[in-house]
Amino acid sequence: MHSLPDFIIIGAQKCGTTSLFAYLKQHSEIDLPEEKEIHYFDNKYDKGIEWYKSQFPDNSGKISGEATPYYLFHPHVKERIFKHCPNTKLIVMLRNSTDRAYSHFVMEKNRNNEPLLTFEDAIVAEPIRLEKEQNKINNDPKYCSKIHQRFSYLSRGKYYSQITEWLKYFPLERFLFIKSERFFMNPEKELHRVFYF
Repeated sequence: MHSLPDFIIIGAQKCGTTSLFAYLKQHSEIDLPEEKEIHYFDNKYDKGIEWYKSQFPDNSGKISGEATPYYLFHPHVKERIFKHCPNTKLIVMLRNSTDRAYSHFVMEKNRNNEPLLTFEDAIVAEPIRLEKEQNKINNDPKYCSKIHQRFSYLSRGKYYSQITEWLKYFPLERFLFIKSERFFMNPEKELHRVFYF
């Protein structure tokens, strides 16, 4: 029988969530979906909760989880997770905001999603690009915005405002915060923190 996840890695993008997911996938007591980013609570919410449950292995008592780094930044996700998974544990990986933003830009360039030539151009364009998209998402919970997802270079690094909003729904003890720089410097130590959590 499929069940809802015990934990969710909610972000942030370009902070090491793929590495963490890969490490957790090797643990004999953790069952993770094949696909890292399910995107149910942001872009696929209209598929329904039964579809989401079906994404998880029949875990037969093992701990289950998922990782979708867009969750931290998306404005509707915290309410949706609280509605369906109020007791889930939330893992947040954070990285120096400037490094995160530039890595995000390079990724979008490599994927041929970013038409602007330089990081500086993209930063200047960001507020204009995001304003209308943010309003559309706020006014229509079903609206999915590739612009909001792809071009939010600086906005995603404003961790304080994002986490403050999440704390309106979940108590602090439900969160584990991991500094990416520490994770990559000593993954074994940080993984022990994750396993304990």
